[in-house]
Amino acid sequence: MTTTRISRRTGVALGVAAALVALPAAQQSASAVGLGHAPAASPGATLPATGNAIGWTAAVQHQTGRDDDHARLVMVSPAGGIVQVGDVSNDARIEDVTLGGRYVITAREVFGSTSQGDQTRVTAWDAHTRKPYYFRLSGTGYTLAFAGNGILVAPASGKGVTVRTFAGTVRTRYADLPVATGGPDGIAVSPDGRTLLEGAKQLYLRDAATGKVLKSVNPPPAAANGNCSVARSWTPESFEVQCSGNGLGDGRTYRVGSDGTTTTLVGTGEASGGAWPTSAGVVAGTDGEIRQGPFVLHASTGNRTLPLDYYADLTGSRGTVLTVASDIANGGTISTYDVNSGARKTLAGSATTGGGLYFGGVTIDGDR
Repeated sequence: MTTTRISRRTGVALGVAAALVALPAAQQSASAVGLGHAPAASPGATLPATGNAIGWTAAVQHQTGRDDDHARLVMVSPAGGIVQVGDVSNDARIEDVTLGGRYVITAREVFGSTSQGDQTRVTAWDAHTRKPYYFRLSGTGYTLAFAGNGILVAPASGKGVTVRTFAGTVRTRYADLPVATGGPDGIAVSPDGRTLLEGAKQLYLRDAATGKVLKSVNPPPAAANGNCSVARSWTPESFEVQCSGNGLGDGRTYRVGSDGTTTTLVGTGEASGGAWPTSAGVVAGTDGEIRQGPFVLHASTGNRTLPLDYYADLTGSRGTVLTVASDIANGGTISTYDVNSGARKTLAGSATTGGGLYFGGVTIDGDR
């Protein structure tokens, strides 16, 4: 599940039932009722019909480059190969994918090109039937994620958080939190879609289906000046919170548990490019949003820089294995990398794995 990194039509396909693809519950959405007509796939790649889809990656495939007008949403198999889902715009990005891999949210931001002004255009995809469902949001900067039996829509302001159907109809409207300047911000959803952590002056654990505040949690220590943001879920029971201070290298990355515990994940300034849990230690990108690397494994035996491209995008982690989307300029592949053995495997982007070029995605790893 994701949080405040966001970027992303009205109209619903004719003949859709009134329930409008109400998820059986975000945590149960992996249960496929039927595959319909099977999506096109590269040899050996077949979406799981039921259960979970750990290791699968939702990604946007291009043919020749970022602006080639040939972008497509695909599901990348952990065994290598792809399942094609549907065509998307060049600037579409993956916002979230359910644990079962059946439902995916893509979105794109449109700035001032319509009479309605800036918009966020959201598409919810059924990867099994390849059916898209569209809705539009006024403005930009939303956090979008599967939560509470629908799609969580959280404005950048932290006010007016809702859970919506695939048509964009509001199912639940959260009571606003007492936001105050200088406190934590951001929002992140647990992998099963049941709970979320939202930041205001305090951190609030909420029931995703109702918006009810279950618990308030103290923000991380004042060592980081209290300038913190809820980044993402860290494990099913905890969340990652990024905090920064006044000076270079003052940043801290914390794990905040649903029980209220707070622990430091990575030391001073070490996770500005994001952090991922592995069984070998914490992997952190150290250079910020544009250039993610270098990537460092922080282990009990010491720190070690990993031989990953500086512009790579880590899309997930499980056990000792990272899933990595290399920047198009550096190959444009999706691959795995074992932090212990150094073994690499290309999952997509080669002739034998469906071809195409990639520069990002979201891997179902059970933690986000």
